[in-house]
Amino acid sequence: MIISVVSEEQVEVILEGLIPFLNKHSGVVFVSDVKVSRLEKFKK
Repeated sequence: MIISVVSEEQVEVILEGLIPFLNKHSGVVFVSDVKVSRLEKFKK
């Protein structure tokens, strides 16, 4: 299981990268909006 919080701009790129893996293996991808309570932990 992999859980990741990324910016909205990065979601499509990540999903495109997962397509070859999911074409060969079974799996589930779930995308949801999240709210981060400590935003300073996620800023670069």
